[in-house]
Amino acid sequence: MDRSRVEARLTRALSFPIAMLQGAAGSGKSFALRDALRREARAHVVFDVGPEHATLARFVQGLTDALAAHAPGARVAFGSAYDRAILSEHAGQSLAVWLHEHIKGLDLTIAIDNAHNADGASVQAFLGRLIDRPGDGLRWVLACRSCDLLPVANWLAGSRMGLPVEEDELAFEIEEIAQLARERGVALSESHARDVHERTAGWATGVAFLLQIAASGRDFDGPVRAYEPIIEKVLADCDAAALQALFSTAYLPDLSEELLTAVGGSTLALLVGGLRARAPFLFVETPTALRLHGLLRDELRARMAASGEGLAQVARDQAAAALTMERRYVDVLGLQLEGHIEGCVPILDDHGIELIEQGHADLIDAAIGRLLRDGVELPARVVALRAIVDSRLGRMDTAEAWFNQALAHAENDDARMIEIKYLYACDLLRRDRLDCVPLLRAHVDDPDITPSLRAAIQSALAEGLQLANEPEAARAAIAAAIEIERGVGDPALHARVLARAAYVFLYQDDYDAARLYAQAAAQAATAASQFTVATGAYSVLYVIAFDSEDVDAALHNLGLLLENCLKSGNLQFQFYCLACTFEIEMERNNVAAVRRIDDTLRSFDMDLGGSVSDEAFFPGDALRSAAHGDFERAYRLLHPTAMHQAGAERIAQRWSEVALYAAGAMRNLEATEALDHGLAALAECGNPSARSTRARLYFSLTLALVGRLVEAASLLEHVRNESNVPARLRVIEGGVAALCRYASGEDNYHDIAKALRAMHERECGGIARLFESLPSRLLFRREAAV
Repeated sequence: MDRSRVEARLTRALSFPIAMLQGAAGSGKSFALRDALRREARAHVVFDVGPEHATLARFVQGLTDALAAHAPGARVAFGSAYDRAILSEHAGQSLAVWLHEHIKGLDLTIAIDNAHNADGASVQAFLGRLIDRPGDGLRWVLACRSCDLLPVANWLAGSRMGLPVEEDELAFEIEEIAQLARERGVALSESHARDVHERTAGWATGVAFLLQIAASGRDFDGPVRAYEPIIEKVLADCDAAALQALFSTAYLPDLSEELLTAVGGSTLALLVGGLRARAPFLFVETPTALRLHGLLRDELRARMAASGEGLAQVARDQAAAALTMERRYVDVLGLQLEGHIEGCVPILDDHGIELIEQGHADLIDAAIGRLLRDGVELPARVVALRAIVDSRLGRMDTAEAWFNQALAHAENDDARMIEIKYLYACDLLRRDRLDCVPLLRAHVDDPDITPSLRAAIQSALAEGLQLANEPEAARAAIAAAIEIERGVGDPALHARVLARAAYVFLYQDDYDAARLYAQAAAQAATAASQFTVATGAYSVLYVIAFDSEDVDAALHNLGLLLENCLKSGNLQFQFYCLACTFEIEMERNNVAAVRRIDDTLRSFDMDLGGSVSDEAFFPGDALRSAAHGDFERAYRLLHPTAMHQAGAERIAQRWSEVALYAAGAMRNLEATEALDHGLAALAECGNPSARSTRARLYFSLTLALVGRLVEAASLLEHVRNESNVPARLRVIEGGVAALCRYASGEDNYHDIAKALRAMHERECGGIARLFESLPSRLLFRREAAV
């Protein structure tokens, strides 16, 4: 229909960096907002704020989810940023500064609809500070019922915003009411249209309600300028049994057919369907769910409370039972946190591990924190959950304390004690701590544990034994775990055991077996919503692709890895994913990508001395320094990590990098020492692989730098004679060969330039830049030899 006056008003409002639509519930703000955004060519996102976004954590996480396509780094780093922000006195303002760094360069309209659903002071402080910060390409549009806590006066005074679009401007005029009636097939005389306008003052929902009444041939007297009379009329049309049935819906997070059927069978589903047909404006439909309008929900809860007959508790219990039946444990926890806090304990005890794996660690943390504040006695497994959450957020000191407390709680329950020891050992294993092995060995053959737990312990022990460099014992343990798991039939356990098998075979350099196990584990884990397990499986697939010099496959698997670690909420895996991407993009010389990753990595409050940094971040950072000619920093950064690599091939490759950087820094003694260590490790390698081939190339170049030209030529000849060398390594080989010939006395500048240009063209421009920084050192060697 033609509402050109409203369209023109919205166009004027949207010409400012900040626009606001303000009005009572049902005034048409959401419809007008989306209609205006659809008419624009400019890119936009809409964050529809629901009741679940009322807290600062949920609001900021929801906003970063909405922005994920445009600012993926913000979503990745949210957990770490929030964990730091809550330690400050002004958490909302700290988060605003953090998020602004991720979005300040965007050319984007960010619309926040139903902002009143998160009207707490901390959320409003965050939002006000975020919008206040400069961003030439950013435009903000807010739709809300009130904005008392936002700095609207400052925005108006600074001409960053025009006057808010008020509900009287969105209201229907008489002619528009008549036109709407015609479009809906409702016979409406001019006088009747005037009557509708007088009784509603053009309020959109009131107009829709009276047209619905007119279409049904019924009568309704009196003004309709707020939801209360509409709700009163709709509920008055329900008999006592129907009203009683509706009460339980006031505690449901949504009105899916499965939930309605679980609460009241097909009768309730039909009742809600009929009510929606008569009064669609009492429901909120989002892209993912249908809900009661908040005012209808509040009215139903108020009637239950006023009855004084315990109806509210009955309705809450019915909703909790239905949610439990549908395995919607997150929603059960949310419901119990509103009222019956002790009801959280059995959910946490039975399903807490599963919920953490699915990425709900923050909810687990909130529930346990609330239980502790209320003085509720926690069973041992729930205490262990707190330890796991703390560990995943990087709070290792408190994690250890909580694990010890959980073990103390379980001292009179042998089965529970063994389970908690297993969880503790898994946490130690995740941190590469070998003290997990005796914990697991102590119970691997215990006859009193279930087959599921025995398979889990065996598979974790296999991973620990591989970490402890006991490959034969690791293979035997993983074989035993697979055999036990086959008889259990638990999809989640199946995924976990396969993922651990993939890890074992990866670090025994059996890439074919590792790939098969990892692919099967990723598929099984995804189907079971075991996002942490899927993350581990994709990390194996990434390493296989990276080690095979397949850049496209490596980046593809990193994308899947990041997707799953975002769902799991595991900060350390998110950091790992970014660090690995950083290394690849450094080797490719993708400057823009490196800058984006740098910005995101700065948001992480992570220990840079851990295995993740050793494996991925430090090599990329060292390459960056060397590519800029700072070989001294590259050497100092990477040298300490050479001792911590797993397997001869990884040791040889890391020493080859250390040796090259030492030679580039004119540290002859240190370069020679690194050569000795690395060539010894290289001698222990089996059949040639991409890792060992790259190590030989770097050793060749280092030998040329220190004047050992015959040995350099011998290693290069070895590489030339290898079969199945990845094309990318052949390109790097061309650069190394040209530089080695230069070191031997050839004036092959043209060959060097051609080889380096080929490297830039074949996904290794960053390594080419490293080589470009070396000729001055090579020239020094030639002059010294003369």
